Amino acid sequence: MARCLTLGIPIITNGGAANPTAAARRLRDQLQAQGLTARIACVLGDDRVGEAADADWLPTDCPRDEIVSCNVYIGAEAGGPGAGRGG
Repeated sequence: MARCLTLGIPIITNGGAANPTAAARRLRDQLQAQGLTARIACVLGDDRVGEAADADWLPTDCPRDEIVSCNVYIGAEAGGPGAGRGG
């Protein structure tokens, strides 16, 4: 990671259902432990798991009580500004 930051290479991940806020915090902590700093962006707002149980677009035989993730992606524009500024 240090080499990427030194060379100005952005590190981008799709956190999806993996708790992107916690991932951003953990990354910050790991960078600080190594004496590194970087701009960290965290895009939220695509989590629709609370709405999935009532979704009319799911198959009728879908076990609604077993849904653990439901995310909506409508483009990469939200991640662009964070990635474009670099570290």
